[in-house]
Amino acid sequence: GFIIANTIRLALYVHRDEIEIMQLVGANRLFIGAPFLIEGAFEGFIGAVLGLLLLGGVVSTLNQIIMESSFLAVVIPPVSFLSIWAVLAIVLLGFGVGLIGSAGALRRFLQ
Repeated sequence: GFIIANTIRLALYVHRDEIEIMQLVGANRLFIGAPFLIEGAFEGFIGAVLGLLLLGGVVSTLNQIIMESSFLAVVIPPVSFLSIWAVLAIVLLGFGVGLIGSAGALRRFLQ
């Protein structure tokens, strides 16, 4: 959330002239902030997906190492990946954290 909020804050500062012009011509806060909210949610979603892909690679590699070793195959059972519900929850939480982080940065910037 903190990294996403800071990224959105930087994007807001880069576009501050355009935002000021939109405010002067009467654009409402949602019209101004929607692209930044979408960007934050997208960053959270992508971060969650990339983290899960990395975790899947680690689990796969670990299982391969366990199965190739006759000693480890007896001592350590194969490691299972997260359930589909846990994966879905992590992706949705990433989306939500990104949305909340960008909303916080946007709220502070537009005041």
